Amino acid sequence: MQLLVVLLVVNACLAWFMTGLIWFVQIVHYPMFDMASRNEFVQFANRHCQLTTSVVALPMVAELLCSFLLAVLWNGSGKLLVWLCFLLVVGIWFCTVAYSIPSHNKFCSVGFVQETHQYLVTTNWVRTILWTVRAGLLAVLLSRLRFN
Repeated sequence: MQLLVVLLVVNACLAWFMTGLIWFVQIVHYPMFDMASRNEFVQFANRHCQLTTSVVALPMVAELLCSFLLAVLWNGSGKLLVWLCFLLVVGIWFCTVAYSIPSHNKFCSVGFVQETHQYLVTTNWVRTILWTVRAGLLAVLLSRLRFN
């Protein structure tokens, strides 16, 4: 049971970190892309990708692994919620690979394109919502723990 509690707490911390980060990116960072210099946008976009990857890669991989382990090992009530949390991570990864990464790759190769920017901001709402729901569900699961 101790391992499950640790996995749940780590999972929740990762989800809450990523939820805060994605809201910042969605509300502050991505909307400001159109203010970057068009002459230096490719350099800006490449630097953004490098720095963002250094911040999100480890937490996203850890979140995926912890969520999977938790779903497989969970044996108490709330199993459906635990699996739903895992499926939300899978959805986040799908959106990242299918929408976000291709948009950033386009910025890094051709520079700023208004349609790509709008697409990125719009599709990122899906990730923002998925992470927010996930963080909330993990809070519910944590609130159900009984400590003796």
